[in-house]
Order: sequence, then C-alpha cells, then structure tokens
Amino acid sequence: MVYQELYGLLLAHYAVRSWMFQSATEQGLDPDRLSFTHGLHVLQLATPLFTILAPAEVPALCQQVRRDLREPASLLPPRRLRFYPRVLTRAFPTFLRKQLWHHGLHFTHTSFQQLLI
Repeated sequence: MVYQELYGLLLAHYAVRSWMFQSATEQGLDPDRLSFTHGLHVLQLATPLFTILAPAEVPALCQQVRRDLREPASLLPPRRLRFYPRVLTRAFPTFLRKQLWHHGLHFTHTSFQQLLI
C-alpha cells in the first residue's frame, strides 16, 4: 500500500509538471518560470470540469487550463545561472586527532563484570 501511494504521488507530480511544460512551450517560456503550487491549484479546480463536460468541449478546457497555468500574475522571476566549481577540501582537519592522554579513564585490565559490581 505504501508503494502504491508513492507511485500515485509520483504520477500526480509528473502530470502537473507535464501540463506546466506544455503550457510553457506554447508561449515560448522557460518551464521553470511557472509556479508548481499555482499549477496544483489550477488543475485542482479544473479536474471536476473534465468529468462534467461533453467530449467535444474537452479540448477547449485543456486550452483554457494551459492559459491559466501561465497567467502573468503567477509567473516566477527568471532563474539566475548557478554553478558550483569543483574545489579541493583541506587535506588536514582543523582539529588534531585524539591521543592517548586525551582519553579519560582506562579500564584495560578490568572485566565488564567487575565494572558492574
């Protein structure tokens, strides 16, 4: 049941992203500019309409949903170019390794039973 729920969530995420991609490519926008939460809201409102409408009216509703997904008020700002160059980490840590004199009590010649008593 957990796998089924996980697969359902992954498919729902893919469906929302697919609608967003179709909407962005129709207008020539970058798909990263569309808000995922806005897409969820639009598709949540449109889902019941798909079951009510006649099959001839479904393409018009699809077009309207894609227009609603890219409405100007919900567009995100363009993403900045990000990159992280590879760098070497420090070969020696800031702190020294523990030595024998750093440790507290030593019970090397004591058995576990004697410690409990």
